[in-house]
Amino acid sequence: MEINRTTSLRLIKISIACLIGIIILIYAISRSFQYTRGPSITIFQPSDWTTIGASITDIEGRVDRVNVLKLNGQAISMDEQGHFKETITIFPGSNIITLHAEDQFGRSIETLLHINGSVDFPANISTSTQKSKETNSAEIQSHS
Repeated sequence: MEINRTTSLRLIKISIACLIGIIILIYAISRSFQYTRGPSITIFQPSDWTTIGASITDIEGRVDRVNVLKLNGQAISMDEQGHFKETITIFPGSNIITLHAEDQFGRSIETLLHINGSVDFPANISTSTQKSKETNSAEIQSHS
């Protein structure tokens, strides 16, 4: 076979087209691997098995490949990069926080966060509320 200018140009065009096709195929495969891995949850703070000395704390973290994120069964919001921050109440003793994430294909992951609360809530909250109601009703009766 004789290689002339027309044949050379044709081979160059075919080679370039094949190279572009291979690059597109490699890119598509690499991008699809992200979706095959499923959702992931990373918690920045607090760390697991932490003792918290306050009645509230923030839970901060990041999720990847997630459409729905729930904290203890309640949907929470995240930004475009997948970062989330929620304030929760910490009760005295052991607290188990559940983070549940689901991707667009219905695959899900669940992460448990164990937190120990070391601050007791005031014991007289309900008692002081009851006394306040009694005082208000006594004042109303005395004005009548």
